[in-house]
Amino acid sequence: MQKLITVLALFFGVASNLHVSTGVGYVGMFDLVSYVLGPVLYVRSFGRFSKKEQTGLLLIVLWVFGSFLNNFSVYGMGTVTLKATGITASMWCMSVVWLVMLRAAPHAFIYIILGMYIGNVVGLYVFQNGALLGFAEQAGYSAGYMGEFLQEKQVLPNWLWLVCVGGGTILYLLIKRSAGFLVGTVFLVTAFIGLFNGGSRLTFGINMLVALLAYGMAGFKQLARFVLNNLVVFVILFAIVVRLLFMGYSYLAQTGQLGEGELEKYEQQFSEDTGVADSLSERGGYEQTWNDFKTKPFGHGGVGAIRHSAISDSVYKEGLFAIPFWSYFMWVLIRFLRRHLYRFDRWAPFLGLVFISVIWNALASPFGGRGTYCFAGCFAILSETPGFLERWAWYEGGKRSERRAGRAVIYRRYR
Repeated sequence: MQKLITVLALFFGVASNLHVSTGVGYVGMFDLVSYVLGPVLYVRSFGRFSKKEQTGLLLIVLWVFGSFLNNFSVYGMGTVTLKATGITASMWCMSVVWLVMLRAAPHAFIYIILGMYIGNVVGLYVFQNGALLGFAEQAGYSAGYMGEFLQEKQVLPNWLWLVCVGGGTILYLLIKRSAGFLVGTVFLVTAFIGLFNGGSRLTFGINMLVALLAYGMAGFKQLARFVLNNLVVFVILFAIVVRLLFMGYSYLAQTGQLGEGELEKYEQQFSEDTGVADSLSERGGYEQTWNDFKTKPFGHGGVGAIRHSAISDSVYKEGLFAIPFWSYFMWVLIRFLRRHLYRFDRWAPFLGLVFISVIWNALASPFGGRGTYCFAGCFAILSETPGFLERWAWYEGGKRSERRAGRAVIYRRYR
């Protein structure tokens, strides 16, 4: 059963970032699978969900109800309403699948993450995201092609992340207690490779954070735990350091010391008139969403109006019906980073990569995937449920025979 779950975890991870065209638009492959598996697994496992797990699922149900109510009031009972409701309902279905799978095999998160980054790369070329295709076509690129349009935001970063996660996973599976510094160095190097080859500042910042986390877990665990416990303070300090680094990059680029090509890129992408200093509020459209919320606090409905962040978009469309879920979601993510991330030792950088990306996408990017959101939220909640961390510890540490014996006892206790 454990091996089967491992295979399914890899497959579902890949499928969470691949999309197929249907009569109502592009739908994620994992979304389609979860529509069937979610309700079945929920009924079969109803008595095993903890209060925190049930709370998260109920808040999604509230959000689904708000989506149906708002779109029904605008479009009536038709395709648009069913599509909008189905999008939010898929969050519930995928969450159930992740909860059941990860509770049965905590180590499956390794293969889920690897699968997600494989899917990120595959989805650039086949089974592409319909929303990203739409952005590309609106920008004037040929239909069905995203490579050039998304070079800086998707293609280069996703290839580099796949190299980091895929290579790191192989190293960690082959080498039990080493390679942490090597993995951190790979993330550090790719941070600068991406930056000096047209990558976004966000990708650079995420890679730097993950590299520091990898170094911390490899040789400075007490320091890493202290930093995570005081995460908010250190995030502010990190932002200041990154700002200083970009000031140095700006000086070198403008003076031509990085070459003529880098100067041209800087003038096109990093000049003041392109919004380098745009605040999070402006990027995510929160001011406009707040103004709309004041006029209709229960939401506006309409799948066509898209804000530049998942939270802003949901609050505009579902209003008060969406706010409880997103508040709970962000709270459990930050709580996990502060209290539980360090417990996953050498695998913490990979989890950190996912969680940091999810938080940013939820706040200020339209490119995040719902399957990844659900995975992060479920994993954070499960980390606070009895037996989950203990089962993971038995899997990660000790001899194979000891793991089997210890796991059997723990599974009987918490099943």
